[in-house]
Amino acid sequence: MGEHFLIEISLLIATALAGGMLFEWFGQPAILGYILAGIILGPSGIGLVDDSSYIGVLAELGVQMLLYIVGMELSLVDFKKVWGISASTALLQLFGVFFVMKTLGYFLNWSPGYILVLSISIALSSTAVAIQLLQRINQLDSRAGLLSIGILMAQDLAIIPIILLLRHYNDSLFQPSLLGKFI
Repeated sequence: MGEHFLIEISLLIATALAGGMLFEWFGQPAILGYILAGIILGPSGIGLVDDSSYIGVLAELGVQMLLYIVGMELSLVDFKKVWGISASTALLQLFGVFFVMKTLGYFLNWSPGYILVLSISIALSSTAVAIQLLQRINQLDSRAGLLSIGILMAQDLAIIPIILLLRHYNDSLFQPSLLGKFI
């Protein structure tokens, strides 16, 4: 990664910014413009960025920026008030979606790995999109907004054990040895 990478990143950021501003101008969430810019400039579009190492770095940068923005919006005092409800709701959501997908997978003959990844994908929400929507409707500081942000943060924190689980997954739905990694 050298000078060529910096040019690509600069072009991607400028295009994403323009796309976000365009979508905001039409009254839509800016994140849709960012996604569209990624599609246009990525391997499925004009292919400006098609090297998987570049894509991985950009994805990590995007996640880090997202977490930075979430951290700026989060009030720890307010978050402590809703933490218990938020964590239990996020866990209930993860396990509920997994149960539904496991049931569907049984009837549709899905592999355990497919069930697990599909469950995680469905259960987790986009923190950035939700925060933007809550800001747009002026509900970020309301009780419902605080609960929503709490649930989103609990989901974001659940990503850590989920990543560990997926890294050590070998097509067996339950491996008792994995529990040691979370305790």
